[in-house]
Amino acid sequence: MWLEIFRTGTHTDSSGKEATYTAEDLLQIAEHYNNRVQSDSKSEAPLVKGHPKSDDPAYGWIERLATRGDRLIAKVRAVSSEIFEDLKSGRYRNVSIALYPDKTLRHVGLLGAVAPAVKGLNFLGFSEGEFANFVNEFSLFDDADDEQGNSKAQSNAETEKIIAENKALKEKISCLEQTNKELETKISEMNKQNRQRAFKEFAEKTLKSINGSMFSAHQTAELRTLLEETAELEEKINKEVSSMDYSLTNRIKSFVLSLKPILLGKEIATKQETEESSSNFSYKNTIPERLRLHELAKEIQVENPNISYEEAIIIANKSNFTY
Repeated sequence: MWLEIFRTGTHTDSSGKEATYTAEDLLQIAEHYNNRVQSDSKSEAPLVKGHPKSDDPAYGWIERLATRGDRLIAKVRAVSSEIFEDLKSGRYRNVSIALYPDKTLRHVGLLGAVAPAVKGLNFLGFSEGEFANFVNEFSLFDDADDEQGNSKAQSNAETEKIIAENKALKEKISCLEQTNKELETKISEMNKQNRQRAFKEFAEKTLKSINGSMFSAHQTAELRTLLEETAELEEKINKEVSSMDYSLTNRIKSFVLSLKPILLGKEIATKQETEESSSNFSYKNTIPERLRLHELAKEIQVENPNISYEEAIIIANKSNFTY
């Protein structure tokens, strides 16, 4: 793990001596220490509790030093589980460092609690030489707290950004859904109007094609309404059953188109006309040839019941009949 152990500025050691340290000084301390450890791994400085004597135990080892801005940081290895528990429980909140006159790191000490019973790694024998011991003016966990706070603030900012983006996305989706509904409504209304127009034309065309003898105007309107309601019902069904191939609307239209007109009106008219003609010939003085033409036309009608009296007269006239 990494710990901040020192920083630039003017500091007073435990003996009352002041010294000013710049960023270059911190870099020199780090480079000098790292070169020494690289040459001799046994020269690593210990992590200790409080202000140790020459035979106090080490609870970790300073693997290397580095600088970060105006601060000197130490990478600690082989940290005792006891130290971890002490740090977690908050027993140690400050850190101190001891430097030899040549600015070589002697040890890093944890301050803030009474040292517990000796439990930890191997003992380290310290030589009794002159060294400056500095107690840092900042809490051991200040930077960690700052980083945690910054990380939390950054996390909160990212969360707020995500929430804002999510809200904007939901609003956009809602807007698109509303627009889609409006378009669907317009399309549905247009389709309905087109169907109504098509059914109206179909009904009127059907009425004309059978000479008005099959449906009345009222029945034609009813046929159009039937087709419209059937089409609307099919539209609802098709939304649920997309694979539906059968069309009841087309079935009704096909049925109507298959109907053959029964010319009842003309048959009645022909019968009445024939009776009137017979009556006229019976009660009026007529030319025999005309009477014969009349009778021949009636015979033609009997043989061809689908033709009118007038058509029968024309056919009779075209025969070899001689007045």
